[in-house]
Amino acid sequence: MFSRRPVLMLVAAGAAALGLARGQETLPLDATIASAPPGQAHGHAFARLVDLDPAIRYLGGALITEDVCIRGHGATIDLGGDFIQVLAGGGPTRLDIDHCLILYGEHPGLGSYGGGLAYGAGTKGWVENNTFYGNVPSALYLDVVVLDETRVVNNLFFGNAGWGFVRNENQQNLHVRYNDSFRNAAGQFGVHCACPFTEPEPIYPGGLDGELHFSNFSADPMIVAEPAPPKVAGDFHLREGSPCIGAGEGGLDVGALPYESPPAALPCGWGALKGLFR
Repeated sequence: MFSRRPVLMLVAAGAAALGLARGQETLPLDATIASAPPGQAHGHAFARLVDLDPAIRYLGGALITEDVCIRGHGATIDLGGDFIQVLAGGGPTRLDIDHCLILYGEHPGLGSYGGGLAYGAGTKGWVENNTFYGNVPSALYLDVVVLDETRVVNNLFFGNAGWGFVRNENQQNLHVRYNDSFRNAAGQFGVHCACPFTEPEPIYPGGLDGELHFSNFSADPMIVAEPAPPKVAGDFHLREGSPCIGAGEGGLDVGALPYESPPAALPCGWGALKGLFR
């Protein structure tokens, strides 16, 4: 009698490729951060060192007022209309965040940006290898941050309802490198004045002082499957031929989820087929 297990495994793999997340465990993001221990990363001592589990979907936003490092490992943060905000506490608050899918955030209020992630005045941090999708009115916003301790590198800003990346006009010469911002409804990379408030104006890669560094680009990232709520969560891995493959700093892929080469072809023939059902 043959086993159906190989067939079931193939079906399950196909469902995963479509990004189906039925029965996925969820946890609140703010509580996950609050329960994390202190730790060291990037040569800095953090009050909270957070390692997310990619098997869990983290829900809601968070207010960061102490030094926090979030290592996503490809986990999803579903903001659900909330956002992550970094505000200065007793000193310049630092948030480092990497390899997270940051989805469906919204920053309310006139003149507000950073629907996914917003750094307030006097804050700092490293934003590296994240994918921002479906955020309003922009994915990432930097106010007047600490220049020499802020990095925005290897991120994918894709399919956001407003802008991809927006910075305060007083924040020239930021370390913003190797990011792909594509098909965001209002614009890709923007700069605006907060006092008085003005709508963002586009800035373009040019490599000049005060301009966006030439390593940033705008191209279709060619992800495996774009989300189609409520049934399909999407698959943000890069497809073969994506311009984001190897385009990041240090030759890394751009975005939270790297390109995964397809598995080797299965052997053909009746003998190989019989082997599947033993």
